[in-house]
Amino acid sequence: MPRDSETPVQNEVCWFVDLHLDTVKKTEPHSYKKGHCCYSVEGKPRPMLVIGLHPNHDRGHKWFNVLPITSQGRDERGKVLPDHIPIGNCLDEHRESFIRTKIQRLPDNMISRLNGSPIKRPFEPLAFANVLRLVEHSLRSN
Repeated sequence: MPRDSETPVQNEVCWFVDLHLDTVKKTEPHSYKKGHCCYSVEGKPRPMLVIGLHPNHDRGHKWFNVLPITSQGRDERGKVLPDHIPIGNCLDEHRESFIRTKIQRLPDNMISRLNGSPIKRPFEPLAFANVLRLVEHSLRSN
């Protein structure tokens, strides 16, 4: 059975919407659910390293365990931030990237498709294994 090219798998970088929770605003009561409200929140597509599919399928969605990727992994003195791991220029040859060590669980409806395919590219298998090892070490030492 061919793989759905819009659904990421382990070791792929996929664009997910990263919500800015400090921008949440109540917009209106829910149209048919009593006691529920609708909210708006700002968000921006960000690359995330998929470390696997979460076994639970809550609310009818597939959920993914992901690690956010950022280029903002150093403080003002150039020192790597405590919860970041440098991964070199593997996403952009002109910019250093970092993995944030906090695993996030995101549903498939948060996958961003604004720029075509949500999948950027797979990680090298050895680089992926190394990132997982570094994240595990980071989590155990905290």
